[in-house]
Amino acid sequence: MALAILLVCVLVFVAWRGREVPWRRRIRGPGGKVLWWLALGVFALTVVEGVMGSQVRELTDEFARTFGSETRAEWTAKLEHSAIYLVHRSFSWLIVLGTAGFVVLGRKQLED
Repeated sequence: MALAILLVCVLVFVAWRGREVPWRRRIRGPGGKVLWWLALGVFALTVVEGVMGSQVRELTDEFARTFGSETRAEWTAKLEHSAIYLVHRSFSWLIVLGTAGFVVLGRKQLED
C-alpha cells in the first residue's frame, strides 16, 4: 500500500512538473507554515493508515482461514478485539479532522 501511494505521488509530481509552467498557489499570512505542516501531517497519517489497513486485511484473511467454519459475524467480532483493528478504525478520524482543518485553514489563507 505504501508503494502504491508513492507511485501516485510520483505520477502527480510528473503531471505537475510536465506542464509548461507548473502552477503555484501563494499562501499569505502567518498560517502558511501551519497549513504546510498540516498538509504534511495529513499525508503522513494517510500513509500510516494505508499500512495499517494492509495489516488489518492480512488479519482478516487469517481469521477467515482459521475460523472458516464459524459464521462471518462470529469471526469478525474477534477482529474487533485486535489492537491493530481498533487503532486503524480510530486513526481514520485523525485523518478526517486533519483534512477538515486543512480545508478550513486553506480557504482562510486563500481568501486574504
